[in-house]
Amino acid sequence: MNWFTVIFATLIEGLSAFGRSSAISPFLGALCQDLSLSKVHISGAYSLGYLAAGLVLPFLGRIYDRVPLRYFLQGLIGLFGVIWLSFGWGLSALASHPFGCWIGLMLGFIGIRICIQAYGVVRSALIASGWNHCRGLVTACSVLIIALIASVYPYFCYQASQQVTWQSACLLFGGLWLLFLIPARWAAKPMTPSVPSKRFQASRIGTKGILFYSILFILGFKHFQESGIAFHLVSMCKEFGVDARLVSASFISITVLSIGVSFIAPPLFRHLGARFILLVFLLSDLGMLYGLHCISKQGMLTLFIVCSGIYWGIHAILTPLVIPSLFNEKKLGAFQGTAYAAMSLGSALGPFYFAWMKELYSYQMGLKLCLLIAFLMPLMGLFIKPTSSSLEV
Repeated sequence: MNWFTVIFATLIEGLSAFGRSSAISPFLGALCQDLSLSKVHISGAYSLGYLAAGLVLPFLGRIYDRVPLRYFLQGLIGLFGVIWLSFGWGLSALASHPFGCWIGLMLGFIGIRICIQAYGVVRSALIASGWNHCRGLVTACSVLIIALIASVYPYFCYQASQQVTWQSACLLFGGLWLLFLIPARWAAKPMTPSVPSKRFQASRIGTKGILFYSILFILGFKHFQESGIAFHLVSMCKEFGVDARLVSASFISITVLSIGVSFIAPPLFRHLGARFILLVFLLSDLGMLYGLHCISKQGMLTLFIVCSGIYWGIHAILTPLVIPSLFNEKKLGAFQGTAYAAMSLGSALGPFYFAWMKELYSYQMGLKLCLLIAFLMPLMGLFIKPTSSSLEV
């Protein structure tokens, strides 16, 4: 049952990519035209959805800790499907009232982003509590499934946008999504969670101290820079004088490398602990930012690809592995929810930061400030004391 539940949670997290920006992008022009809204209005509603998700996720994490998993997932799946059905039926009817249409769009995106982020909380919490010795392998397999789905979803959505209207796409997706309510009935939390010995339990942290807030800041800042760079990547390439197609194509190599790292990292880090994981993660981020900052120079694109692959590979295993090894398992949902909240808030603010820096100075200046913070972040490793239970994979 553990395997069924994790595979199911992984699938719904991966397939929920229809609610992400890369999948909505092909329908953006038609949405603007049919709803009499600008791209600024629609992207603003989407960003507000991210912000709202960041505020709500800690509470959802606490609910996850207290209720049966099937009820929790059925509520999320039902909300996600009904929102898409409502988009297909209702937004066109509100098109003659732009403000009301924008309010409906914003509320819908809030619900969508909350559900998508909550699926990630469920997957991470299940992996953290359901396995002990093979936690790293299970995490890597789930990352592989999500990466494979994410790699084909933008192309699939683009092809769909050429064949059907956005209204039909919303109705079709919402209806199909509600079918997941059936297998959700058999989802359950692990019957025998991987509870460590009393010696290990004593070294775990049950309250939110400086270590926890340091990790939250790291996760929030990383998603802040990631979303901002992804949103402005083409414009950055133009300012830096490099071919945007070449940089975009490099993400194929980055994806392949990151999947490899997500499989290799857990056994390598098994005896080195959480401090070493975070240190490599932060140093690879520093190299990634420096490579992008100097990408027009010889060899910097290679540095960007290598560091990005390492960064994303560790990033994928960070919340399922590091957080459970450091904090009290009884509050795992609350910790995971707060971690995903920090990531959501960072993702919502990143694009605005780089747009603001471009207006006032340049993308280069925005990257320099991020580089400065990234340079100081490895010092946070001093707050993490290695213990005999620092990482069990």
